[in-house]
Amino acid sequence: MFIADFHIHSKYSRATSKDCVPEALELWARRKGLDLIGTGDFTHPAWRAELQEKLVLQGDGLYELRDEYRREDSLAGPDSKPRFIVTGEISSIYKKNGRVRKIHSLILLPGISEAEALSHKLEAIGNLHSDGRPILGLDARDLLEITLDVCPDAIFIPAHIWTPHFSLFGAYSGFDTIEECFEDLMGYIHALETGLSSDPPMNWRLSALDAFTLVSNSDAHSPSKLAREANIFDTALSYPQIARALQNRDTQEFYGTIEFFPEEGKYHCDGHRNCKVCLLPSETEAAGGLCPVCGGRITVGVLHRVTALSDRDEGFVPPAAKHFESLVPLPEVIAASTGLTAASVKVQERYIDLLHNLGPELFILREAALCDIERKAGPLVAEGIRRLRRGKVEILPGYDGEYGKIKILDRNEIGSFSGQLCFFSGEEKDVPPAPKKVRNKKVAVPAPDAEDSQTKSGAEDGLRAALEAPPYGLNPEQWEAVSASEPAVTVIAGPGTGKTKTLVSRVIHLIEKCGVPPSEITAVTFTNKAAREMRERLTAHFGDSRTVQAMRIGTFHAISLKLLSERNGGETVTVIDEMNALSIVEDILKRLGVKSSPREVLRGISLIKNGASAAGKAPDIPQEVYDLYCAQLERYGVLDYDDILLRALGLSEADDSGGEPLLSAFSHLFVDEFQDLNDIQYRIIREWSKGCKSIFIIGDPDQSIYGFRGSAPRYFEQFKKDFSNIRHVSLTRNYRSTPEILHCAKSVISKERTTGEYVRLLNANRDSGARARLLNAADEFSEALFVAKEINRLVGGIDMLDAHVSPAAGKKRAAAKHPRGFSDIAVLYRVNRQAEILEQCLLKEGIPYTVAGQNELLADAQVQKATAFFRFLLSPGDLMSLGTCLKTLASCRTDDVQKLLGSFAEAEKSLPSLLDILKASCPSPAPEGLQRFTELLQKYGPVVRKGKPYQLIEAFIGDNALSEFKSMELLLNTAVLHDDMPAFLQNLVLGREADLVRSGGRVYSPDAVSLMTLHGAKGLEFPVVFLCGLNEGLIPFKRHGGDSDPSEERRLFYVGMTRAQDELILLTSPSPSPFLSDISRQFLEDEGTFAHRPAPEAQQLNLFDGV
Repeated sequence: MFIADFHIHSKYSRATSKDCVPEALELWARRKGLDLIGTGDFTHPAWRAELQEKLVLQGDGLYELRDEYRREDSLAGPDSKPRFIVTGEISSIYKKNGRVRKIHSLILLPGISEAEALSHKLEAIGNLHSDGRPILGLDARDLLEITLDVCPDAIFIPAHIWTPHFSLFGAYSGFDTIEECFEDLMGYIHALETGLSSDPPMNWRLSALDAFTLVSNSDAHSPSKLAREANIFDTALSYPQIARALQNRDTQEFYGTIEFFPEEGKYHCDGHRNCKVCLLPSETEAAGGLCPVCGGRITVGVLHRVTALSDRDEGFVPPAAKHFESLVPLPEVIAASTGLTAASVKVQERYIDLLHNLGPELFILREAALCDIERKAGPLVAEGIRRLRRGKVEILPGYDGEYGKIKILDRNEIGSFSGQLCFFSGEEKDVPPAPKKVRNKKVAVPAPDAEDSQTKSGAEDGLRAALEAPPYGLNPEQWEAVSASEPAVTVIAGPGTGKTKTLVSRVIHLIEKCGVPPSEITAVTFTNKAAREMRERLTAHFGDSRTVQAMRIGTFHAISLKLLSERNGGETVTVIDEMNALSIVEDILKRLGVKSSPREVLRGISLIKNGASAAGKAPDIPQEVYDLYCAQLERYGVLDYDDILLRALGLSEADDSGGEPLLSAFSHLFVDEFQDLNDIQYRIIREWSKGCKSIFIIGDPDQSIYGFRGSAPRYFEQFKKDFSNIRHVSLTRNYRSTPEILHCAKSVISKERTTGEYVRLLNANRDSGARARLLNAADEFSEALFVAKEINRLVGGIDMLDAHVSPAAGKKRAAAKHPRGFSDIAVLYRVNRQAEILEQCLLKEGIPYTVAGQNELLADAQVQKATAFFRFLLSPGDLMSLGTCLKTLASCRTDDVQKLLGSFAEAEKSLPSLLDILKASCPSPAPEGLQRFTELLQKYGPVVRKGKPYQLIEAFIGDNALSEFKSMELLLNTAVLHDDMPAFLQNLVLGREADLVRSGGRVYSPDAVSLMTLHGAKGLEFPVVFLCGLNEGLIPFKRHGGDSDPSEERRLFYVGMTRAQDELILLTSPSPSPFLSDISRQFLEDEGTFAHRPAPEAQQLNLFDGV
């Protein structure tokens, strides 16, 4: 037989002893009497390197410590050489079936090379460098699948399955069944780790666990805590035999476990540690789930959770039940038998003395003759061990993170057995008062995450209300807009008033009640994301995608591009991105000797194309520059972003095509976010609406935030002049935000004057909630650090320490009553550069995130090289992309580039044609760069439309030695969100704000914190919103030269505030934004200054010494 402890941690895990190194772990394994221990933390690269250096493979998947690292110890008994098995624990935090899940998994592997391979795979998902137990935004089922894909021989064990906050069956973030967690892969789970707060008899009460081997481990955070729990095997000491034993539970190969007394575990009973309240499950129910001292939430313990899920009576023993032994660590036995504390010098000296005279700890506790123990340790310790072996111990149970207290001999018994009271002449054990109990009549207790119950109406009232209520779940104002019979409808929809629901319901009403064919409906949205959401809602209603596919739903640019392609015989219309347009402008300015900012010139060209010159807003751009720019686009046969709308407008105005008129597709026209239209977009709407049967516009003047693109809310007033017989509807019921958040936002926007007939009305339709919070941070780092720590608190802690410790921010805040998922949280800021420090802090904390919004990624030379290459493969007529490829990938000189482009422009626009031209134009052998370019074309041409963007770009990076470029990593992280290369590249060109999303890692997690600009957050909502950098100069934003539009900036701030549903957290600096002074203090909680105060290392180690 051998004894194994698989679940331990290294010094690289949070809050572990710095002595958790191979040589110390091996020493304490000998002292404890373990034959096999886990390495722990195999995912951490520095720890793997240390294991490689200090361990040597002994065959069959197990390792030994190299002799030169072995620490000598005069331990009694035969010499032993404990072995190591590669293990690690991974924390998964994700949302599934509507709830936040936090599952810890223990993984055993047959070697360090397998650990290297699996870690490489997981590194694409999350940060493995900051913690030996990494936190991944990955479904536990998917983690199991990845593990088995990399190493089919891996052993995957759900860890400490009953821990309230972080486990498979945890009361606060777990599942009720194993099937729900692991789904189709449940058959690959053969063992479950039961944890310190439960023992086999408790687990036997669940018949669902009969099919699994129940294992126990120490989860040691310091070497001296090894073997608190362990496993007994009766088989050969090898990885294959261990795997076989765990899988074949009907044999005696896995013999049984060594257990803590479950009452000693720190989550055994229910309770509230701060108030020293410990309760049994029945007492928790009697107290209504609340602390009888402070009224706070009781932490539901393991016993309560086992009782809730059990389907057998207490005391049931399955026929195949395994052997188990309940022990107490020897230092605690010595202390509880002598009246001293376990950490006292006297107890530690006696402990080491016993090891040196009798042998390892487990031998002393389980097998050593009592007479030998009495001879070496005295009658008190001998009696204590005798009682322990018979199970005659008393325990004050653990609760809410507090370990239970062991009592073996009382004061009188100590005196009786010793015949003297000398043991008390030194340090007496400080016995804490017993936790308070409460007994009351039994009442219903809500589930830990249950929402407050709502009052139900009587049956008759409910029936009457259902009959009288508008259809589609609309309120009267929404229904007025949806059912309006006038040919033109304008809807003013404030934030959270159900704008999208109203828009979608209007489409449904026209099709179902008015008999409108879906092909006659066009809906224009502001972002691709909004278009996608609209399609999804309509598909869910109609139950099929064909109805929705018949409609035109998309942004102005997407719909216009499709129209242009249709009129071009289905040929792809090539559109250049902003960076290529900027390159053209730079060349023109250089040629003309004009000393202007290329970016400002390009912005001016864009404003001219969008009609800003008619409004007198266009900057002074030399006509020659404008003409040369347009001519160059014509020469390349490409359009820029603004040309798409100009060409579409030209089509509509001319409408000289044969056959069916262009405007027939716009019989019923919908326009979302109407306040953000600019001149050319309004002109397009006027053209598309000619002869249409109905036009429905919806938006909010208070959310007009794109003036820098020529947008203005004045088009609401213009619409009234240009259309007759209009129905005007205002949606005023806000269903999104709490009254406190809405009052704060309204106090800001109320300073903005309204125009025309617009009357600002917005009323909260939710119950009261928490006040908005205002914090002052010393600098950007302190601000970002607070955000990371507060997100940690909001999700209920990302490790077991965080479940009990809240960040210091002016004052302590209790753990979140209802833990959030990462995707419930958004962090908003004014400009993209603010994201960098936030990303660093989130990465350090292991928090999954995405970043939305435009940034400088596309300006990077390596990214331009890659996107130009794939863009040309998809559209061989894209001469500009081909020119970029010839310069960068083929390393051609400028003259050669022009010659090749000239030859290709006159030939068929296809890949074979280009390959022929390259072959004919080049000497033999071809230059190295051109030869490499030719090989790339031949390799990627056949697969560019088939492969995933991430896979194609990853291969391209490898083929061109680009792995060291950070920009390419960011491009990869953007590509993971897309399924095909054409859609990915089009989104890079046409995507606006929230459409351009980058994952924080190489694998996208849907449960991730959203980082985005205030512009990018438009149209979105989140339960929790952080507004960062509310400082002078940032909001309102002052550009170079001090230019600012305070009115638009105020509206932008208002947009940011109204994204929040439940919690709004405002972060500023010693130079606050002037807008903050407009917020009513009645609904704002000023929490003062947050400053980073790192905890001393020694204090942290002491805190975790017993974990």
